[in-house]
Amino acid sequence: MNPDLETVNSLLLDLIRQALLDGAAMQKTPGADVSETMRDLNERRLTILQLIDADRAAG
Repeated sequence: MNPDLETVNSLLLDLIRQALLDGAAMQKTPGADVSETMRDLNERRLTILQLIDADRAAG
C-alpha cells in the first residue's frame, strides 16, 4: 500500500471517529454551538483532499 494512501486512510478514520464522538456529545448538549466542530471537521477534510490530490499528481 502506498504510504500516502495509508496516511489518507488513517486521516479518514480519525475524521469519522471524531465526527461520531462530536455527534454523540452534541446529542447530550442540545443547542450546543456546532460551528467550531464543523470548522475542525472541514479543515481535516480539506487536508485529506490535499493529500489525495498530491498523490494523484505524483502518480
